[in-house]
Amino acid sequence: MNIDESFKELETIVSRMENNPQSIEEALADYDKGMALVKSLKSELSGIEKKIKVINAETGEEDEM
Repeated sequence: MNIDESFKELETIVSRMENNPQSIEEALADYDKGMALVKSLKSELSGIEKKIKVINAETGEEDEM
């Protein structure tokens, strides 16, 4: 799953949890999957940020993050 698909899936899970009645088991499964997506996205975004810093350092651009 790419980063865009991960964000879309996370949005779907959050929407479902906010707007649809769920059993405890369903809510727990959604929460677990959502947290796994958050962890994955956080890691991916951290990697992207590092790449941007390297590129900026190589080109002499200021770090705007």
